[in-house]
Amino acid sequence: MIRRLSRIVLAMALLGSLAMFKAPAASADDWCWSDPLVQIDGRYVDLSVAIQGTTAQVQAGVTAINYTVHVAPGTPTQVVFEFGPVKENVIWVYDGARAADGSQTVRVDVSFQSTRSLPAAFMAYQIKLGGQKVSLTGTTTMGTTAAPMSTSFVLK
Repeated sequence: MIRRLSRIVLAMALLGSLAMFKAPAASADDWCWSDPLVQIDGRYVDLSVAIQGTTAQVQAGVTAINYTVHVAPGTPTQVVFEFGPVKENVIWVYDGARAADGSQTVRVDVSFQSTRSLPAAFMAYQIKLGGQKVSLTGTTTMGTTAAPMSTSFVLK
C-alpha cells in the first residue's frame, strides 16, 4: 500500500513539474505537445513531441503518434502516463544491448498517423528526483508529421 501511494505521489509530482516546462515562447495554441512519461530501467524519461498548429489543426491532421522504444532485453519498462491532444502509442522493442558499465543506448523512433504535414520536433528528457528535467544529449530532432523521426540517448 505504501509503495503504491509512493508511486501515485511521484506521478503527481512529475505531472506538476511537467506542466511548468510546456509553455512555448508564443501563445499556447502555436504548438501542441504530446509527451508520454515512461520508465526505463528505473529512470523516468519524458518523450516530448511538439507539433506546430492549433489544437484543432493538429487533431484534424494527426490521429496518433507512435513511439517505438528500443531497449536491451530484460530491461524493466512501463508507461507511467500519457498526455497529449492525440492518441499516443508506446511500443517496446527489446533488441538493444547493455554496456559493461550497465548503461544502454536507447533508440526512440517516432512516426505519425497523419493526413497533413505539420512542422514537428522530438526531444527526450530524463526526469530527476524532485521533478528536475535534464535534456538527454543529442535528442532534439526536427521534422514534420509526414516523415518518421528518430533519436538515441544513453541511460546510465
